[in-house]
Amino acid sequence: MDINYPDNNDDLMDIDQLLSNIGDKKLQIPNLNDFKFKEFEGFLESPYEILSDNEFYKNHLSQFTSSFENIVLIGTGGSSLGAKSLVEICSDKDRHFFHYANSTNEYEILKLKNKLDLSKTGFLISSKSGSTVEIIALFRYFYNEVDKVSESKISGDQFIAITEPGSVLDKISSEYNFHTVIHTDPSIIGRFSVFSPFGTCLAYIAGVSLNDIAAGAISCLESIQKNDSGNQVLTLVNFILDSIKSGKDKMIIVPSKSLHPFALWIEQLISESLGKKSKGIIPVIKDNIDEREPFPKDSMVVFLRDNTSGELNNLMRNNSSQSIGFLIETDNSLAFEMMKWQLATVSIGVWMNINPFNQPQVEMSKDLARKFITNPQFKKPLSDRNESEQDCIMALLESIRSDDYVCLLNYLNESSEIVDELKNISLTISKILRIPCTIYHGPSYLHSTGQLHKGGPNKGVFIQFLSKESKLNIMIPQNNYTFGKLFISQADGDFTALSNLNRRIC
Repeated sequence: MDINYPDNNDDLMDIDQLLSNIGDKKLQIPNLNDFKFKEFEGFLESPYEILSDNEFYKNHLSQFTSSFENIVLIGTGGSSLGAKSLVEICSDKDRHFFHYANSTNEYEILKLKNKLDLSKTGFLISSKSGSTVEIIALFRYFYNEVDKVSESKISGDQFIAITEPGSVLDKISSEYNFHTVIHTDPSIIGRFSVFSPFGTCLAYIAGVSLNDIAAGAISCLESIQKNDSGNQVLTLVNFILDSIKSGKDKMIIVPSKSLHPFALWIEQLISESLGKKSKGIIPVIKDNIDEREPFPKDSMVVFLRDNTSGELNNLMRNNSSQSIGFLIETDNSLAFEMMKWQLATVSIGVWMNINPFNQPQVEMSKDLARKFITNPQFKKPLSDRNESEQDCIMALLESIRSDDYVCLLNYLNESSEIVDELKNISLTISKILRIPCTIYHGPSYLHSTGQLHKGGPNKGVFIQFLSKESKLNIMIPQNNYTFGKLFISQADGDFTALSNLNRRIC
């Protein structure tokens, strides 16, 4: 228990006033004089814009929505997890088949392509900056494939861009005559974007009631202005703060099966917002819980329950001293919870004296990946070691402390065989060492939990799984390298960033 995050202001901060300042857009962060909330405050306005966005979708997307059987969202991190939560939890999914492209792994790309009748597939390309390398690469690949089979003279009719005005993607959408371009507020960043078009456009296509989504989010915003004892945002913030002060820096998230996408959204929001300056909360999603197995003492526990969660109710009662639970039964209540978690995350960031809206170590991995792509002589640190992988892993495991966590970083593929094998390894590590062991699939986690791994507390122990062989046979259109080369470069960039930051990795 060596947590001492705040700089002498933990007991002085009035959380009620802090929440009020966020709602009034007057947020300041002690000791961060260069912080300007105006650059990030768009997430507070986005719920109020949902109804006008809904009208835009009705006027511009009706033909697009009716033309396709499959819809593919090309996006990563916060630009896709919010949309996926709304669609997977709130829609009946009868209108279309929805797919998510967020990997540069050749196996995953071909697996998705083989599921699709490309002539009957619409694509949403979702990127705030419009320059994320995997998003642009995936767009160019699928556009090229669509162009081969499209009956339209303009293949761009099958594409919609969601991005900032003037971005690289904005220019591409004009060049390729996209069906629609949806411009977003530059002050909305990915993980806080669920109520902007990054989340609501796909939800609209899926038939989700945007009126209910707007009402839920707005009711949460209005609640923080009332300053009453029933303020649910305040309850969540105080639960997290009390847990941290008592030495709990792990957050075990136990969702009902239907709410697993929401748990993933919380995981990336907490990780990327708070994992910096050696501070942070380490989220661990637990889908299958053995009632006989106690939760670790250094963990707070969050239960996400739907109306079929009898077993979770029992677990929550048995762990009441270190847990909090939320019942989510409607689209309105899901939207309320999503806004609540955004407000709570910003509040905890201010308490930690960090900027919850930036992601400095994410950029480090991107820069290193570019070096591996452009410079064949650039080597990752492991290449200079004489020890075997087995020796490295044994030394790694021997370094583990009782308050650590283990991450299995999957740069193989996400086939059921590999995922099942990794789950078995994770379960074995957790049972023997009695610490959390998580699995993350590259490269998509680089844009979410990857920030925590590199910028958060140095309590992570990382084992990267990477094939030494790649067919390297799918060229990225308009580039001189393949998806295989990009994928391995992202893995090597991630490894090198972790190693350079003195994180334990093999």
